[in-house]
Amino acid sequence: MRGVSFYIPDECDNILAGLLDGVDIEAFEWKLGGMNETYVMENNELGRLLFQDEVMSGETLRRVLSESEYYLIFVDIKAFPTGSTTPVNDIATYEQFLASDCQLVLLVADSSYVWIYAKDHQMIGELYAKAVNAGYERVTYLTDENDTNQTLIG
Repeated sequence: MRGVSFYIPDECDNILAGLLDGVDIEAFEWKLGGMNETYVMENNELGRLLFQDEVMSGETLRRVLSESEYYLIFVDIKAFPTGSTTPVNDIATYEQFLASDCQLVLLVADSSYVWIYAKDHQMIGELYAKAVNAGYERVTYLTDENDTNQTLIG
């Protein structure tokens, strides 16, 4: 198992906080890829970008994800253990993910398509169950046989 994929509703919410609920966000430094396009909702309109930094502490990410509603278009965030001896860098392929200290990759495309890769198989199972319980559509485990992503860049 590589991870899980599913479709989320195309709406304003703080859905990333819910998706990552149960993940020890504070245990990681979070690398934000260049394709992040997520906007804070201000007066029922798209406001400023939600992600302002290239790397965020887990504490900062948890606060940012839970303090307001936002609209997802593209998301590319990757979790590296805090205090890791290797640099927090971008991961472009699944093979690079496996060879790195990165523990989790969360990608969202076109506001609805979600892919989450994790090295911890128990975490993958929990993310799968969470997606099913939330009523998300087309919840699927990502495996070597069915994962068609050529890149892990959102």
